[in-house]
Amino acid sequence: AWTEYDNRSGLGEDSTVPEEIKKWNWGAAFLGIFWGPYFGVWRAFLMMIPLVNIVYFFILGFEGSELAWRKNKWKSVDEFKKTMRRWNIAAIVVFVFSILLQIASL
Repeated sequence: AWTEYDNRSGLGEDSTVPEEIKKWNWGAAFLGIFWGPYFGVWRAFLMMIPLVNIVYFFILGFEGSELAWRKNKWKSVDEFKKTMRRWNIAAIVVFVFSILLQIASL
């Protein structure tokens, strides 16, 4: 079955990134080593290198949505936003859970 895609997405550097998705991406920032391979953003593995991970936290946070839009075909901006919202929620849950674990271990 043929699926229609937003033809601005998935074209690498030739993609046109809608302004409405250029937002901070918690999923990319906090879950970069999972988020990156899922969306084909392989440089997210740089999060595994000490000190570089601090820089890449911010790079992926600021540019993650744009990178995922450029690397993948999306049906619509709404589909993209729903997907990133799930990743953002997951990242916040993991972050809060890790804080609670740290507090519990004191």
